[in-house]
Amino acid sequence: MSESSLTAPLHELLRTTRLSSLLKDREVVSLDADCTVDEALRTLSEHRLLAAPLRLDEATAKSESLTGSPTPTVFLDIRDILSSFMHDLGDELLRETPAMLTRMRRLEERGLAFAEQPVRRLHTIGGDGLLLDAAAAPDLTLDAALREGFLKGEVSGARAPDAGAAPPPGAAQPPARSVTHRLGLADSRGRVVGILSQTDVVRWLAGALRDFPALAGASVASLGLGARRVEGVGAETPALDALAAMRAARVSALAVLGEDGALIGNFSVSDLRSILAEHFGSLALPVGEFLAREHGTEYRGYAAQAEGDGPRHAFLAGRPARPGADVGQELVTCSASSTLESVVAKLVKNGLHRLYVCDNDLRPVGVITLTDILRRVCLSRA
Repeated sequence: MSESSLTAPLHELLRTTRLSSLLKDREVVSLDADCTVDEALRTLSEHRLLAAPLRLDEATAKSESLTGSPTPTVFLDIRDILSSFMHDLGDELLRETPAMLTRMRRLEERGLAFAEQPVRRLHTIGGDGLLLDAAAAPDLTLDAALREGFLKGEVSGARAPDAGAAPPPGAAQPPARSVTHRLGLADSRGRVVGILSQTDVVRWLAGALRDFPALAGASVASLGLGARRVEGVGAETPALDALAAMRAARVSALAVLGEDGALIGNFSVSDLRSILAEHFGSLALPVGEFLAREHGTEYRGYAAQAEGDGPRHAFLAGRPARPGADVGQELVTCSASSTLESVVAKLVKNGLHRLYVCDNDLRPVGVITLTDILRRVCLSRA
C-alpha cells in the first residue's frame, strides 16, 4: 500500500476534527517585558517550562520590530535567552580554549551581568511561537492548525532557518521559521489564554491511530521517517561548544556519542529548562558531566576511563548497560523497522520531542522529531 493510501483516511479525520477537542483548561504562565532575564529564567525553571508568552507594550514592540502579530505578544523561550547570551559573548570564549575552571569563572561573571538586563533588550526574541485569535481558534480544524500554524512556513513555501538558527547581524529577533512548536490563543487584549503544542497534536495522533491499523503498523522507514541527519558531539565536548554546534546546525538537540559512535546521551534545549544565571558557569563542563549533574548522578565515563582494561568494580559491574546510563538519562530509541504506532507511543509516554533511530550497536543512524511526524504523516499534500 502506498504512503498516500495509508495516510489519506487520517487526513480526512484531520479535516473534520476541531481544535477545541485538543484544548485543555490549564494555567498559562506569562512573562512581563519589564522582568529581568534572571526573573524570566526563575519563572521558567519553577514551572519547568521551555517557553512562556511575553507581553510587550506597543512602543517596545514597534522599536524592536516585533509587530508581526496583531498584538505585541511573543513567546520567549530558553533558546532565545541562550542565543542572546552567546551573541553577547561573541567568539571570546569559543575561539579561546582556557582551562575549564577559568572558562567557568568567566561564564559565571558574564552570566550574572547578562541576567540583570530586562528581557525586552535580548538580542534574540520571539522566534518560536504563533498567535491565533482565541475566539476563532477552537473552530479551526487540525488540518488548518497544521497549515496555518505549526507548518505555516513550509506550506507557504518559505524556507526559513529551522529552530535554533542564529539571527542576522542587527536583527531584533530570528527570521520567521518554517515550523513553530507552539500556538498561543490570544484574546482581544493580546493576552494568551491557551497554548497548543506539537506534543498535544502527537498525543491526539496516538489515540487516533487505533482506528487506522494499516498506518499504525507501517514501519517508520516506509513512511520516510528517520532519514533526518543526526548531529552529534563527543561526551568530552564542553557544553558551551555543544550549544554553539547546536546553533550552527539549526537544531534543538545533539546526540552525545561515545568513542565508538554509540549513543550515550541526548543534549537538548529541554535539558536547560532549569538553568539559572548562576549556573551559566556549568556550561564550561564536558557535556557528559553536565548532563549527569543535571540528572543527579555522576558521569560514568570517568569511572570507565579509570578502570582501563582491569576488572570492573562490583558496583559498576552491576549497573545496567542501557542507553543514557553514563549521563543519568533513560534514553528511548527505535529502529528503522519500528512501527509508527510504537514510535508515537514512546514519544507520548516519555514526553519526548525526538527519538533516535539506532542500529544494533546503538549507533544513531537517524532521528525522528515531532515536526517530522506532523510533516510526513499528518500534513496532506493535497
